[in-house]
Order: sequence, then C-alpha cells, then structure tokens
Amino acid sequence: MSIEKLRDKYQEKADYYWECYQMDGQASALRAHERNEELADALTKAINAGVISEELAVLKIAVLDLDPDDEHGDLVTAVKRLQKRVREGKVI
Repeated sequence: MSIEKLRDKYQEKADYYWECYQMDGQASALRAHERNEELADALTKAINAGVISEELAVLKIAVLDLDPDDEHGDLVTAVKRLQKRVREGKVI
C-alpha cells in the first residue's frame, strides 16, 4: 500500500468518526477522529518531505556547481546565473 493510500485511509476514518461525533456527541468518536486526523496529517507531511528533500538535493548540486573561476572570479554573476535557472524552472 502506498503512503498516499494509507493517508487517504486515515483521512476517511477521521471523516467517519467526525460524522459519528456530530451525530451522537460521544467523546470516544471525537478522540478517534483526532487520532486518525493526526495520522493523516503526519503522512501528508511525510509525503511533502520527500518532495522537498528531492528539490533541496537538486539545489545543493546546483550550488556546488557554482565556480567563481568560471566567471573570472565574479561569484555575483554565477549566483545570478543560478537565480535565472531557478526562475526558468530548471532548478526547482
């Protein structure tokens, strides 16, 4: 089972228990809702962390590729070139 499907499963459970809580007001349903909602949120953050980690790895490589000697010692020009690549979407 993928992490996205697992997140969706916990979100569905959270939604179900929220409806149960709305219907009968039982504290146990509210606790079950909160527990499943927290798990779904944690899984969403884990999914997003993977994407962010990949983007940071690409950025790290781009920064390591900066060589002030390529620009005759002008690091500002090299940074501007990197900024342009980021704006163009070549570096996420």
